[in-house]
Amino acid sequence: MSHKIVFLDRETLDANLRKPNFPHDYTEYAQTAPSEVALRLKGADICITNKVPLREEVLKQLPELKLIAVAATGTDVIDKAYTTAHGITVSNIRNYAFNTLPEHVFALLFALRRNLVNYHNSVFHGRWGYNSQFCYFDYPIYDIAGSTLGIIGYGALGKEIERRAVAFGMKVLINDVTDVPNKVDIATIRHRHADPAVDAANEKHDFDERTRVDEEDRLHHQHRARRHHRRGGAGRRLAQGRHRRRRHGRADRRAAKERQCAARPHHPQSDCHAPCRLGQQGGDAGAGRSIDRQYRRLRRRRAAQHRDRLRREPSLHPPRENGSPRAGFGAPQTNRRQQNETTMTKKLLFLLDTDPVPSVFDTVVGYDGGADHIIGYGGVTPQNLGALVDGTIYTRGPKEKQYTAIFVGGGDMTAGETLFKAVKKRFFSNFRVSVMLDSNGSNTTAAAGPGDQGRANRLRGRRHRRAAA
Repeated sequence: MSHKIVFLDRETLDANLRKPNFPHDYTEYAQTAPSEVALRLKGADICITNKVPLREEVLKQLPELKLIAVAATGTDVIDKAYTTAHGITVSNIRNYAFNTLPEHVFALLFALRRNLVNYHNSVFHGRWGYNSQFCYFDYPIYDIAGSTLGIIGYGALGKEIERRAVAFGMKVLINDVTDVPNKVDIATIRHRHADPAVDAANEKHDFDERTRVDEEDRLHHQHRARRHHRRGGAGRRLAQGRHRRRRHGRADRRAAKERQCAARPHHPQSDCHAPCRLGQQGGDAGAGRSIDRQYRRLRRRRAAQHRDRLRREPSLHPPRENGSPRAGFGAPQTNRRQQNETTMTKKLLFLLDTDPVPSVFDTVVGYDGGADHIIGYGGVTPQNLGALVDGTIYTRGPKEKQYTAIFVGGGDMTAGETLFKAVKKRFFSNFRVSVMLDSNGSNTTAAAGPGDQGRANRLRGRRHRRAAA
């Protein structure tokens, strides 16, 4: 006797199915709409489903159905009252995602408590590069330990989540349809740590913020001076400025909704940097500013501090060669080398050598070329260069990256080219530095020949090609 097996939604399961060891006729569908279930299961005695529901009105049309295999843990998509009354066996996958689901739960918990998504987006938009310190606290950070976790459903997965939560030092509240030890109701889980005073403060803060914005908009329109006969020219520029300010205001209000308001509970780990007061009312980066505008005031203040420091310390602007002093901050711009000396930014060259010992020759040439410090690493491969390259692109701001460079050397040109490509793959967006490849001196030697010929005027009007051997 051959059994007819039908899988209704094979696309929902990314796994290899073992063929049954009995005679059978197997048919699978990627997806199945509710209106197609009865037609596709006609004559089948075994049904495999994951998310396609099988209710009484459909099961009545399938008198030959004997087994429903649910390719998941939950069986809520099956009308179990009807299957029990008509002798249809229902089976599921037990201990499904036994480790995957609890680990995913805690991955989301860490992302929420540590504000990982907000900090990731902030760094991606350049916030870390403009910071004067090695860290910043624009978003609150909380601990997992000491927090309370509510678990609804105390099966195998719920027990695994509880075991991990206890290991992290969390307080666990459990609710289940059956009687379990220390069971609490759902209302207790929802309002376990609700603080009426904090909720009232949050609501009052939100109301006051909306009232303040509405009042500013109303006063702006009430006291705006009337301008007659200004359809074009200056009138148009004024109108454009008003529209721009309105757009910025809407962007700030949208950003304020996504951030924690000032009336919310304070946590010691979310203290803002004292000199800058980032994220506080009146600070350089207010909580209500959008991501593209919240650092403008900070940059202006740092520029003013830099001007004041130059006026207080004239030695930072040495006199010109003819003896005339420089006229304060409004003096002509210095060149790049003088700017480097003023800011005291060191020129760093990192020598990544494919040979076991870094090349002494390349080190000497690098110092002669003007590098302040050269750090050499031997035996570098594409597998172990990740931390070396990350250290060069993450430690300095965008403007200071021009004083950091990577030199790929060694005696093997093929290995050098592979390492050179691996270095460039680590770069992204503005996180990149200058990198040069000169394994076995091939590129510099190849460039020296055409340079010598060019000085002798032998290549004028001719096309030439440099090749590395």
